[in-house]
Amino acid sequence: MNTGYKLLGKCLDKDYCQNLFNRINAAYEEHTKNSAKLAGGISGHLNCVLGEESLIILERLKAYDGMKEIAHFFQIDLDEYHVSVGCNVNLPGSKLQHIHYDGDYDEESFILNIPLIDTTKINGAIKIIPESHILKRSYLEYILSGLSKRTLQIESKQGYGLIRSSNAWHRGTPNRTDAIRPMLNIVLYKIDSPYGKDAIKDDLQYTKGKIRFRDNWYLATSLPRRLQEYAYVYFPLIHSFTRVIKSLFRTKDIL
Repeated sequence: MNTGYKLLGKCLDKDYCQNLFNRINAAYEEHTKNSAKLAGGISGHLNCVLGEESLIILERLKAYDGMKEIAHFFQIDLDEYHVSVGCNVNLPGSKLQHIHYDGDYDEESFILNIPLIDTTKINGAIKIIPESHILKRSYLEYILSGLSKRTLQIESKQGYGLIRSSNAWHRGTPNRTDAIRPMLNIVLYKIDSPYGKDAIKDDLQYTKGKIRFRDNWYLATSLPRRLQEYAYVYFPLIHSFTRVIKSLFRTKDIL
């Protein structure tokens, strides 16, 4: 049965992962000295743009079977998908993410996650719910379904892959170490979908230049959006309540 995710073997060489981790860590240290805070910084989950390194990652992935595994497991034709390379950085002291799936349920994409260091329950291994991608649910329907009882936390070795459907409910977990935990996100978007068109456009910018950071989720550094992030992180029941209300009026809005 298709669980919505699958653990893979090695996708990237260990030495390469360690080197890239060191560079992202150095870029983050520089960012904290010279840049304004980004949305996502309160929750402790930031997006990282890898610039020119993105193209190198795609080339290196050709030496392994990660992309073919995605195609086989989800029964898709890779020629119909645009491949975009990103990275999520789980910061020290991060908070538990709200449970969610990625993007629009009707525009399913497929994701290959590769940790640049060993990912454990201590430094923020992902939690995922098997088979939760099969049926489209609002947040209220998710609560009533009892799916949360089936949640699994998936640990992974440095350079090893996890493939998953964007429709699988999941969440990032707290990083209780003093080191950042970067995770590569190689995402396959259907070329003719709105998400695919946006990814192609964004990659014209994101595959150039050096490693840098950008907003995650809240998408703006304005005071109102930062206050929203603070409220949702430190008073999660407020967020849950708003999601239930959205479920009543916009039945499939799960964020």
